[in-house]
Amino acid sequence: MVNGVCAVPLMAAIMIVARRKKVMGEHFVRGWLLSLGWLATIIMGIAAVVMFMTLGQG
Repeated sequence: MVNGVCAVPLMAAIMIVARRKKVMGEHFVRGWLLSLGWLATIIMGIAAVVMFMTLGQG
């Protein structure tokens, strides 16, 4: 449970850093890989919200 919640801001931070050419040099993320990374971050965020909404039910 804790890992799923902590993963969202960590993934967002990684995506922000990975996009910066100044930090990553020639290995910075762009294009479809950038979009896929943000999509995974959003899906993980939605999963965390749904987890809290259903916590204690059933």
